[in-house]
Amino acid sequence: TTTTTTTRRPPRIAVEVKSGAFTKTGEKSIEAQVRASMATRDADVGLGVVRAANLPRRWGWYTNLKDDVVIAAFEPDLEHGDVALHCAYRCLRAQAIAIYAKRSLAAASSSSSSSTSDGGIEDQRNQLLVDVVRARATDVARKSADVMAALDRLRRMKKNTSDAIKILSTQRQDLDDLERDVKNALRDLDADLIPLLNLDASLPSAALITTTTNDDDLPF
Repeated sequence: TTTTTTTRRPPRIAVEVKSGAFTKTGEKSIEAQVRASMATRDADVGLGVVRAANLPRRWGWYTNLKDDVVIAAFEPDLEHGDVALHCAYRCLRAQAIAIYAKRSLAAASSSSSSSTSDGGIEDQRNQLLVDVVRARATDVARKSADVMAALDRLRRMKKNTSDAIKILSTQRQDLDDLERDVKNALRDLDADLIPLLNLDASLPSAALITTTTNDDDLPF
């Protein structure tokens, strides 16, 4: 009996990084480039890493094009800017391992000379496990996309809030300046009254004016 040993390659992930702009469709699209990289490296799944500023409309930070290709934005300088890449890699890794396990089971089944019922049951159990892993990875990928969409909304809200705080701070400064100008104008007005008061003894004395006009008494 001759035994043939088949060397099966390990699971592989092809990664394509784009720092500049890219297109969604066509021969030069990001998906086409990722798939070309997968073909070159004989990879099971592909990951495209892009900058968030270059994402097309209706594309989130985590875009699952198909089960085997994910496009993730990566911005290490932003808060949570690496979450999409972490999620994409781990989901694709699970997919690649499941594909590898399925391929290994198929090869083992075809080359096995045993036809016992126990072997068949074990193969079915392993096949079920592979399918569960792939289904779970797909579900995690879907949830990851939802998480990234929520984080994107959070970033916009924080930016809007920050912008609002800056506007309010500027308005507060303008109000303080206006308040100071009004108080200075009233102080100058009181100072202008003193010579007039000194002309007529029947009018309140200048000393009374100067001691009763206090900035703290103003209603602002």
